Amino acid sequence: MNNEDAIRYVENGKQIGVQKFYNENKSELIVTAAIQKHAGSYKAFLSELEYLPEKSFFDDGGGDNYRIFECKIFSSLSDALLFIKEKSGISLEELSPRKGKPYFCISIFY
Repeated sequence: MNNEDAIRYVENGKQIGVQKFYNENKSELIVTAAIQKHAGSYKAFLSELEYLPEKSFFDDGGGDNYRIFECKIFSSLSDALLFIKEKSGISLEELSPRKGKPYFCISIFY
């Protein structure tokens, strides 16, 4: 998806994002970044999760392996994109729509 299409998609209230997997110091990490315009503002979601195969998310304490879990609201798309770029290195060019399950549920902002 080119940048113009991605911006148009967000301006129409659709969610774009990316989920990346990488290794760091013998740890497997899952980074998720996404943006959606809702109720006149831009919601930006960013998480970095250390994948621990021996620990199910549904176990007690599941989810404690998040290194980053941030939900921010911005008045402009450029500010939301800058937040994601500065925190994760992920740029607009990497974000795209996802079929089916969204990257985040908008209700986490309320």
